[in-house]
Amino acid sequence: MYLTILLHGFIDEDGQSETWSFAVIIVMNSSASKDKVDTVVKRIKTLGYKTHKIVGVERTVIAAVGDERGKARLQSLESLPGVES
Repeated sequence: MYLTILLHGFIDEDGQSETWSFAVIIVMNSSASKDKVDTVVKRIKTLGYKTHKIVGVERTVIAAVGDERGKARLQSLESLPGVES
């Protein structure tokens, strides 16, 4: 599975609070069916992450956005059918 970890932080309007967003990018293989993509999206959501699906010409990429502390759980996605290895 191709994973890219992205961290995005910003300071709130009060200038005091920092908010961080964590995302892991999951690349589906080029032959992954819609059902396989939907299965991965559902699994990500059951792990407590929000999803953002990007459908390209050759493959689909799914961003799992949420708390960095649970990122180890996302590694279980590697074994799902359709996920790029």
